Amino acid sequence: IPSGQRFLASLIEAIRDNQVMRLTYRGYNRSVPSEYEIEPYFLKIFKQRWYLIARTPRYEGLRVYALDRMIALTAIGKRFVFPAGFSPAAYMYDYFGIVQDESHPVTILVKAYDGQDNYLRDLPLHHSQEEVEQKENYTLFRYRLKPTYDFCQEILSFGYRLEVVSPENLRLRIK
Repeated sequence: IPSGQRFLASLIEAIRDNQVMRLTYRGYNRSVPSEYEIEPYFLKIFKQRWYLIARTPRYEGLRVYALDRMIALTAIGKRFVFPAGFSPAAYMYDYFGIVQDESHPVTILVKAYDGQDNYLRDLPLHHSQEEVEQKENYTLFRYRLKPTYDFCQEILSFGYRLEVVSPENLRLRIK
């Protein structure tokens, strides 16, 4: 995956050695870069891009940084204590991609039309995907996850071939 290769090796070392890093970063919604002190926890690939999930002491909780938006990265000679019992897999369990929010996981029912069910069987949207019902003109799938922005974008990308059945607030949001 080509994006972010410039900083990949340094981040892997920093994660392995619990090194605090100074990051210069420019997000898509910023015209000028910002500088952060970060504690890198883990890396994740999503949609052909590398992302770093790191604790940024300036903010509460963990934040996501795309490697292809990093401008500079430097070790500052300090170490951090990785939280005992923290699991990247458990942390990301209820998320579709990399967008994080404070919502709670919900049960989502989605109807797939026009052969989209075969696509979802071969390439599930999320590990929680279950096939609930198969009819002549649609298949019903169930998911248990946090309905974040990137999940909604994914559902919308299928056009009329996917329909959110429930919960009603997500159905209206997608509509």
